[in-house]
Amino acid sequence: MRKALVFCVVGLCCVWGSTGWAAEWRAGLARTDITPTRLVWMAGYGTRDHPAEGTVHPLWAKALVLEDKQGGRVVIVAADLIGFSRQIHDAVAGRAAKATGIEPGRIVLNSSHTHCGPVIVGCAVVLNPTDEKFRAPVRAYAKQLEEKLAALIEEACREMRPVTLEFGQGEATFASNRRGRINPDGPVDHSVPVLRVSDPSGRPVAVMFGYACHNTTLGAIYTRRGHRLRVCDAVVSSQLSVVSYQLWPDSNAGDRSPGRLRPENGAGSVTFPVAGDGANMGWHVSPK
Repeated sequence: MRKALVFCVVGLCCVWGSTGWAAEWRAGLARTDITPTRLVWMAGYGTRDHPAEGTVHPLWAKALVLEDKQGGRVVIVAADLIGFSRQIHDAVAGRAAKATGIEPGRIVLNSSHTHCGPVIVGCAVVLNPTDEKFRAPVRAYAKQLEEKLAALIEEACREMRPVTLEFGQGEATFASNRRGRINPDGPVDHSVPVLRVSDPSGRPVAVMFGYACHNTTLGAIYTRRGHRLRVCDAVVSSQLSVVSYQLWPDSNAGDRSPGRLRPENGAGSVTFPVAGDGANMGWHVSPK
């Protein structure tokens, strides 16, 4: 019987840098469903031999717009995708710049690097089929994605409000260096940087965190899903009541894979700085 994948998440006492920032920052938030309407080919594994068979979780893109006291804005978009190509970024940033006035160089598109999402034009092309039957739906999805992401940024810009920003750093130790399969002496980065965005009353409205590890726990399956980060969503939501706006940019996965989180290897652990007062918190979450 296959073991359930279990995350054990333990609160970390952490110093947050937030003094005096409430009056200096504004933020806007928005999210949109970017699940393909067709069962297009999935990204990340060259061994797949047919398109997706279905969807377990909707795939999300979430935008955070930050504005400083001089009025300068930056946009961070995090999405349930394998990655973004320059072609996609330039198309999205160009549209958003015309609508919002934000320079394309201030618009960051990042992904969770899930291997359970659709193929993206210009990303990891060496793994993809080359025939036109494959390429046509991928190009069609790229156009839809460009339109949705540009509209997402515009929506977030319409929702600007005063906020407090707090930064902390936790640790997760399940990433393993995979150069030469499993290399226990290879370089890894176990830090979990966390940015918390709160309204003037102190209520969290968004949490952004990252981790340098491939999103490959489930292997070359054929169902689209948010992968391990959907579990993180559930954990953060349960504690902070941040229902919609956890953002999870990939922190340069490189040669790091979640070997210790594979079901056959049992549970992994994460220390996560979710509480400004350093309170101890613990969860056990088993995804379906």
